[in-house]
This record gives sequence, C-alpha cells and structure tokens, in this order.
Amino acid sequence: ASRDECEALQRSVAELEVSKERLAEEARRGAEVEEKYNLLKASEELLAERERELEEREASLAGVERGPEGEDSTQGEAATKGGHESDIDVQLRIAETEHELLVKLEEAEKDLAEEKTATSALTNRIRELETRESGLLRQLDAQKVSRAEFDERAAQVDQLVEERKV
Repeated sequence: ASRDECEALQRSVAELEVSKERLAEEARRGAEVEEKYNLLKASEELLAERERELEEREASLAGVERGPEGEDSTQGEAATKGGHESDIDVQLRIAETEHELLVKLEEAEKDLAEEKTATSALTNRIRELETRESGLLRQLDAQKVSRAEFDERAAQVDQLVEERKV
C-alpha cells in the first residue's frame, strides 16, 4: 500500500507539473493581451487627439462659411461651395472612421478586461497548484523515509528469523 501511495503521489506531482505548464502558458498569453491593451490605449489617445483636431477644423470651416459678419459666404460661389462640401464630406468620413475605431477600441477594452480577469484567475490557480505540489512533495518525501524505515525493519525481521532458525 505504501508503494502504491508513493506512485500515486508521483503521478499527482507529474500531473501538477503539466497543469502548471499549461497555466504558465495562459499567463504568458495574458501578458501578450495586456501588451495589446497598452497599444490600444495609445491608439485611443491618438484618436482622441485627432477628434479634437477634427472638431477644431469643423469650427474653423463653419467660421469660414459664415464669413466675418456671420453671413454665408458660399452664396453664389458654386466652385467654392463644392470645395467646402468635399471638405465636409472628407471630414464626415474621417469622423465616421474614427467612430468605428472607437467602437472597436471599446470592444477590445472589454475583451481585455475579460482576459485580465481570466489571467488573474489562472495566476491564482497556479499559486494553488504550486502550494499543492509542495505539499505533495513533502508527503512524497515522508513516504520515502517511511519506506526506508520499512525496508530497514524488514531486514531486521529477516535477520531475527534467520537467527532463530540457527
């Protein structure tokens, strides 16, 4: 029974090692996701800066269209009006693209938050497994000592049996 327990403990330790390696890989993936999150944050800051620039351009464009007296200076100027419309269209497309990027960024942040939660859980699980592993290793060492004592006592019994036979 002692030998079976020892082998079972050794199998448990081996299984824990495999689990530990898998969890370590998950933790590495979590670190990669965190790096992507940092890149997304930087992109978000850049996007916010571009939005501010776009708002400034829109305000400037609105000021040009109204003219100094607040009147629409594009009346009767078809070429200029067409130019303003294309600028407005371009700015509108830029704003739509930026909005789409913000939506994607928010989704990525949500995914990252979920990934961080999972990574945290995995890290906690790794710690639990390491604690369990060290306990199993102590038990295994105790079993080895007990096995050595058993072998020694068995040898003593064999010797006593031999002495009584003589």
